[in-house]
Amino acid sequence: MNNKLVAIIVVAILVVAGGAIAVIYSNNSGTDNKPSVASDIRLVVYGNANGDDYLDNNDLTYLQNVLDGKNEENKFCDTNCDGKTNQEDVEYLKAILAGTASEIYYENLNGNIASVRQPVNTIGADYWPIMYGIMAIGATDILTWTDSGIYNSLSTNDIYRGLDTSNIRNFGSGFHEGYDFETIMSTNLDAIVCGSEDIYFVGIEDKFSDESKIDMIRLPFWEGGDVSSAVITLAYLLGNSEYIENAHKFIEFQDRIQKIIDDGLSNVDKKETVLVTYLGSSTESSLEVEVECRGSGSYECSIIAGMNNLASYLNQEGKLSSDTMYYNTDQEYIIGKNPDWVIILGSGSGLFPNEDKLKTSYDVGAKYLVTTSAAKNNQIAVSGSGITSGTMQMNTALYLACTVYADAFENVDADAFLQEYIDNFTSVNNGLSSTDSDYLKADSTGFIYIPSKV
Repeated sequence: MNNKLVAIIVVAILVVAGGAIAVIYSNNSGTDNKPSVASDIRLVVYGNANGDDYLDNNDLTYLQNVLDGKNEENKFCDTNCDGKTNQEDVEYLKAILAGTASEIYYENLNGNIASVRQPVNTIGADYWPIMYGIMAIGATDILTWTDSGIYNSLSTNDIYRGLDTSNIRNFGSGFHEGYDFETIMSTNLDAIVCGSEDIYFVGIEDKFSDESKIDMIRLPFWEGGDVSSAVITLAYLLGNSEYIENAHKFIEFQDRIQKIIDDGLSNVDKKETVLVTYLGSSTESSLEVEVECRGSGSYECSIIAGMNNLASYLNQEGKLSSDTMYYNTDQEYIIGKNPDWVIILGSGSGLFPNEDKLKTSYDVGAKYLVTTSAAKNNQIAVSGSGITSGTMQMNTALYLACTVYADAFENVDADAFLQEYIDNFTSVNNGLSSTDSDYLKADSTGFIYIPSKV
């Protein structure tokens, strides 16, 4: 995990030249460039030569040192993605930093090199974790289209409260091949932020022409669970200093929670076992169960919380497809595995003003699992399906860790961190003070329902 976020000042120098605004981002940490780059790079933009969370002059220095034989070369040194590292990459990185580059290259969710043409003035969003990420960096001012799932919940989901949605329109579904290509093209968007090419807008890149296309920004906002990478990479691809500053605040927030979890888990001797499930339909004798596997985001949430997920043998390669991230079975699978904990993903996503919806999901699922250790020990938890992955994943992991390993986290206030998320990375409490009656308080959201905690 990159620790350079603390005490780093992001300076945005706006240079007006020829009617364009050039944005230069400076990392004034004073840290020398490293001779090599770690493998866990979060900012997966080509030009991030030194592998930190910034695209700045330090990368220019690192890149020049690569050409001089002083630093180790890595794939992100190939700024213009022409297959070789040379002086042209230095010049292209200078253009990116000056805001004059025609496009910015990055590594997308599927591990492919992709690019986003500059400038980006309008974007679309497909699937709610993407929407939450856009909200977290404050980029809703350029959001003009969403999929029908987001669009239909704009007036009903509390997490969108305070958000100006008057200019947002509906382009329909982006799931698999269910999109209408003509409708998508009629949006005239610069880019659509979405997920894996195996699940969202499947095959759409092949339908574009060089003269007429929309850049598909595919980032791990939930698939794979690498949310911080998605947030910081999106901000730089959009080329806006305010978005970038907000993204750095978000990943600093995530890193603080991660450290608290890691510190608490250092005092835990034995990991509790768990299965994370989504409930399908039920009959009098059987319940359809979808077990969340590696890559689903919900699986990763349980791992972050320090739990031993019994589905770890499934999808070991972490392939991002509907067939591999979810294992469809019934309650007998859970009964047979007999985990210490069962986490049920309830219907809906976002923040819940009360626990009614969560309790309904508990009542449906728990009656089929009465013989499990989890049921006998009141260790079946229900969360909204929208909080174990995406930008709220780390908060949920903290709640789980505080509940499962209560002694190790007795001095941690998970509600305080959720309040920080609500206030700083959503529009829910925009323009409200903590004394206003409409102010949403974290301890009143019913974030996770656990009968033993009621």
